[in-house]
Amino acid sequence: MQSSAISRGDPLTEALRLVRVDTTIVFRALFSAPWGIGIEANFGPAFHIMINGVCHLEIASLQGQLRLGDGDLVMLPSGQRHWIRDHPGIAVSSLEQILACAIPDGHGPARVGGGGAPTWMVWAASRSKAGMRTRSCGSCRR
Repeated sequence: MQSSAISRGDPLTEALRLVRVDTTIVFRALFSAPWGIGIEANFGPAFHIMINGVCHLEIASLQGQLRLGDGDLVMLPSGQRHWIRDHPGIAVSSLEQILACAIPDGHGPARVGGGGAPTWMVWAASRSKAGMRTRSCGSCRR
């Protein structure tokens, strides 16, 4: 007997079907202290996975900062403006500057920071192609 009902996936799969994006960016990053990244609100939905290390997350709509460590996952489905740093108060670079450094040879992680304590993360964000810009990054390590 065949069902006339449309088969539905899990809630995350269904939510992702509703999201229409032109560009999805996923990259690994090795940050070394001191480092800081600022992501503008117009960038779009994002998530960050802490692989190894510690950082501090600040979200524009919330007071204070969250300390993140190994295995933590941050999901920002509405793409809130946010900052991630190795320590509170550290200056930040834009995500566009980091992306300019992300894959210089097409392989390997973005390497950003001053050579201190390491933090490994996986980053993902979605955005329309019209908003993408690339700038040179003064804080890149090669």
